[in-house]
Amino acid sequence: MKINSMILFIFIVCIFIPICLAENIYVDNTLSENCEGIYSITSRGCSGNDGNAVTSISQAANVAQPGDIVYIREGSYIEQLIPTNSGTHTNPITYTNYNDEEAMITGTSLKPAIIINDKEYLIIDGLKIDNVNRWLYALNTNNCILRNNHFKRAIDPGHSQKACLFFQESNNNMIINNTIEDCSEDNLALIKSDYNL
Repeated sequence: MKINSMILFIFIVCIFIPICLAENIYVDNTLSENCEGIYSITSRGCSGNDGNAVTSISQAANVAQPGDIVYIREGSYIEQLIPTNSGTHTNPITYTNYNDEEAMITGTSLKPAIIINDKEYLIIDGLKIDNVNRWLYALNTNNCILRNNHFKRAIDPGHSQKACLFFQESNNNMIINNTIEDCSEDNLALIKSDYNL
């Protein structure tokens, strides 16, 4: 009886500890410095208690762990989104706009704007990617979700087939409810990739 109780306790702890450790990370390029635990959603400054905020997408992408949600506040971000870590089946890492604000990744030097190579269990939701050289690379990327994004104007002067949404050897990904328009080549390429929706 004691062994069964101990096994149940260990199972519960293993399930719920990662959920408890997950955090919201805010990205706000109107900040002059990072806010450690004192971000204010309302004032968009370091005068509250809404959690941590950083000034760039790359800082958030470097620290986000399974279960975290990265909220990107309204603004134009001239930088790439390159997650360092994968999520897990039960705790994906989510990159999303905050509360329907327009969070836009832009800049003609971005080649591509998003790189999720060798990653699993990421969700990219509600972002606008506009006027970049290339949109997204997903090489050996599995179990990721792209949803509710607006991909517009990927203008690669070299007309590479990798200019748009490019998946290679990537499986079980979902590409749903996105607006995809105005790419210099095919909007979506799936090379040696299976079971994608």
